[in-house]
Amino acid sequence: MTPLCQLHFRASDGLCLDCAAVPAYAGGAAAGYGGGVRCRACGASVASGAGFCPNCGRDVAVASSAPREGAEYMGFWIRFAAFVADRIITYVIAALIAFVIGVSRTSGDGDGAAAEDVSAALNTVNYSFLLLVWGVSVVYGVALTALWGQTIGKRLLGIQVVDANGNIPAWYRVIARELVGKFVSEIIIWLGYFWIGFDSRKRGWHDYIGGSYVVRKRRRDGRLGEGDG
Repeated sequence: MTPLCQLHFRASDGLCLDCAAVPAYAGGAAAGYGGGVRCRACGASVASGAGFCPNCGRDVAVASSAPREGAEYMGFWIRFAAFVADRIITYVIAALIAFVIGVSRTSGDGDGAAAEDVSAALNTVNYSFLLLVWGVSVVYGVALTALWGQTIGKRLLGIQVVDANGNIPAWYRVIARELVGKFVSEIIIWLGYFWIGFDSRKRGWHDYIGGSYVVRKRRRDGRLGEGDG
């Protein structure tokens, strides 16, 4: 159960004796105490280390599990456009690497006529090249997301991957998102990606696994950017 803060609140220093929280109605005595944060559920001030919001009783960890107030969650189509841009970029990078190291994009003697037959077309696929494309995509996605919160495709569209605090996700979260999460999202006919269109915060399954959100990128002055990085 949540603490009964109204019974334990001490007006002299604006603290709840039971949970160390700072109610929004505490006034000046509580302002600036301990670098507190605001409850995401009701907006009340909560002291650092407090487990519950004194105003609404919500668990702070649960109430704060979303980016900062005012974040604009990005939906399926803009994220799909960024995905397409990134796939074009990673394919070109993989093709250049393949050219340098001597890996062909096709194998066998398949030509245009043979490619009309599905089985013959599959025989022309060089799976080494496909593995190279996959490897480039993973390194590209993990590195750029962990460093900047954006791949080039997301940067072009002014969107960014963030964690629950609105920051660039930690490396381990990015790896979980890009490797485990995207595998899970893709394995059932891409259902984890389509989930973005129905989720209230526009999160795919890989976002849940990585503890991430995709939001409109803010400029350094705090305003929403229009396609800037």
